[in-house]
Amino acid sequence: MDIKELYSEVKTEVKKLICPSLIYFPVRHHSPACAWHLMQIIREKKPSVILMEGPADLSDIISHITACDTIPPIALYIETNSIHKQAACYPFCSYSPEYVAMTEGKKIGASLYFIDLPFSEYVHLHREKTGEELYTDSLFHEWYFLQNRFIAELCSRTGCRDHNELWDHLFEVDFLRKDTNYFIEELACFCFLMRKNTGKEQLEKEVTLERERYMASRIKEEIKKQEQAADDRIILVVTGGFHAVVLPDNTRSDGIGYTMTTAGGDSKAYLIPYSFDRLDRLHGYSAGMPSPFFYHKFWEILMNAAVDTGECYSKVALESVVETARYIREKNLPYSVSPADEIQALEQALLLARLRGHSGTGRMDILDGMRSSFVKGTMDAEGMVIEKLILTLFAGKDIGKITKDAESLPIVKDFYDKARSFNLSFTDVLKKKVLLDIYRSDRHRQMSYFFHQLCFLDIPSFTIISGPDVTGIVKNKLIKEQWEYSWSPQTETCLIDNATYGSTIAEAVVRRSEELFASLEEEGGARNSLVAVRWLLKAYQMGFASELDSFFPRSMSFGTLFLKIKENILNDPAFSNCVESLELLIVMKAENIVYQSKNSFFIDELTGLLYNRICLLLSDLWQYSENNICELLDGITAMEVIIESSDKEVIDAEYFLNRCMELWNKTDCNPVIAGAIGGLLLHRNVLPLDIILRKVKGFLTSSVPVWSDKIGFIRGFLFTNRETAWHISEFVQLIEKIFMEWEDEFFLQALPELRLAFSVLTPSETDKVAETIAGRHRGSDPGILINYQVDEKEFLFNTGLTKRVIQSLKEDGLESFYEKR
Repeated sequence: MDIKELYSEVKTEVKKLICPSLIYFPVRHHSPACAWHLMQIIREKKPSVILMEGPADLSDIISHITACDTIPPIALYIETNSIHKQAACYPFCSYSPEYVAMTEGKKIGASLYFIDLPFSEYVHLHREKTGEELYTDSLFHEWYFLQNRFIAELCSRTGCRDHNELWDHLFEVDFLRKDTNYFIEELACFCFLMRKNTGKEQLEKEVTLERERYMASRIKEEIKKQEQAADDRIILVVTGGFHAVVLPDNTRSDGIGYTMTTAGGDSKAYLIPYSFDRLDRLHGYSAGMPSPFFYHKFWEILMNAAVDTGECYSKVALESVVETARYIREKNLPYSVSPADEIQALEQALLLARLRGHSGTGRMDILDGMRSSFVKGTMDAEGMVIEKLILTLFAGKDIGKITKDAESLPIVKDFYDKARSFNLSFTDVLKKKVLLDIYRSDRHRQMSYFFHQLCFLDIPSFTIISGPDVTGIVKNKLIKEQWEYSWSPQTETCLIDNATYGSTIAEAVVRRSEELFASLEEEGGARNSLVAVRWLLKAYQMGFASELDSFFPRSMSFGTLFLKIKENILNDPAFSNCVESLELLIVMKAENIVYQSKNSFFIDELTGLLYNRICLLLSDLWQYSENNICELLDGITAMEVIIESSDKEVIDAEYFLNRCMELWNKTDCNPVIAGAIGGLLLHRNVLPLDIILRKVKGFLTSSVPVWSDKIGFIRGFLFTNRETAWHISEFVQLIEKIFMEWEDEFFLQALPELRLAFSVLTPSETDKVAETIAGRHRGSDPGILINYQVDEKEFLFNTGLTKRVIQSLKEDGLESFYEKR
């Protein structure tokens, strides 16, 4: 087709949009330009019926959307009631064309209806065509802007960086100077050519053709009603431009209609508050224009302007530059923005707009002006920080409000119902504390489950202050949990954010766990036993111990869940991971009074499996490097505690000790690991003391040039058997004798490694060693070493000395020595 034929076709199709009794108004969702011209045509033509893109089964909620106490941004949250529950949001801001159509239509008394496919039908068709679930934040989406040859070519020829800048360049910066009919024709031409460059296969996949047939059938119904009522007033149809250009032919065609299926089921919708940052395309919203708060400010200025002129553009440019500069200064960055920079940025924006042929300053003109004036350094360092701040401000953080007459979202209602059942007070924003006796009170256990579920869903203002150690790390003896909670505006917003996961707190936890579990698998979680066991612990903490099938992914039965965790255990190559996982399982078994699991055998089987895996991994410890030696030492120490205190039917101590002996007999084993194993075997009476002493003497008197290897054995030995340093006289005598034989210079060279080796001792244990050495030499009592008669000068000196000692410890890698004290 040559250019003349294409021009003729475009002109013919565009003319079909505006008829005496029927107007098709093409829009881009959330476009101020489209909203403004739509407002003009409604005020001028006063249509009796306005039909809008949107699920037809949501029309009853329009009265809540247009209520005087509803303030955008808002959204319709809609979910299916079928077995495959799906949910999505249908957002509006004050400048969304559909929202303007509803509010302006209400003013003139027009009948208002949505005419798109019901959401449940849409979900069913999508699953039928693709075999996949429909996962989307919004029913609005603009896939046709992406990977479109027409858009790509137009961007190239106009010098625009992407389709958003192209849209602004063509429609947003000059719309106030254009006649409404001309604007419709220009936009329709743009959409028609975009449609011409979209393949039918993609239209089929996105359920576009079915949606358009359904829209056409609804338009036909309204036309028929008008004819029967002899009403000659106008019907206005407001849809995305991509659909609008084909709807006239579909409506006139007798052969095009739509028959609903019955497989989709029903759906339910709720009006919810929304936030500007959720509307930002740069934050992942599939149909949003970038920087929604910027356009909101422009819309407010436009609505309050005495005359519709380009002065609105200048005013929003000025406010944007000034507010952005203030925002950057508030961040106290090492590079600031001066008033001169602001003046320069505004001038740059105005000049760029003129250079690009814009009658007013657009979003990209202002952004480029601020980039060139505010950034003094490079764009990949200082520039990235400043640009992120600008885009954050342009995105906005404000939250809308919904009318009090709207029905509450189920998850919000469930939250308040549960809070009332636990007598939680939300009458103010003050923080409150609650102490839960989770061992003796079932009611307190249920509250603990509820709080842990809220934390899992990232609901703010619910924080655990203290409680029993369930990680095996702190090992505290607390028997009560203390929580701090309060209410904030973000509480309800975050509940709404989780509404797509379920209609109750518990259901949202289950669905979100499924999503996070999948993401962990993609990040390598399938080779990490700790990922799987921590997931299991999280389920227990949230009260799902007795119903694991409902917590983990729906595709997993209890048996397949066991196999999945078993796979993680068998594939985990990390000794320290496996030991920590084993600690968690043992704690979970011990705390069954809190978790009330009916599947203790499940924990026993996993415990046995992990124990065998750890014993197998012992064979590889001889070759570990210094990089992760601390984790390995912690793991070996933890294993000694485990084999001594655990259920003998599940944990076979002899098997572990036999594997330790195999590791001990390796001649080329890492000295630190050999020492740790030796200390453990001595403590368990598997090795006699004389063998350990020969090993100590062999390392300390060897000709090995590396001090970390010479002292490494003692370091590892003291880690697992530190009481030997003051309790066994033969060890003390040997160490002292060898040290006395060393030259002073030799001893000074060894001192850093010796300090590291003995850093495992606590202050009281260090005192015991000193007393033992002093006793051997019949040293006199040093007397009281603590003096409280200290003046201010001496106190300040000692404080400074302490800081220098701490810094010295940090430089030698001995932070843990100070932190433990």
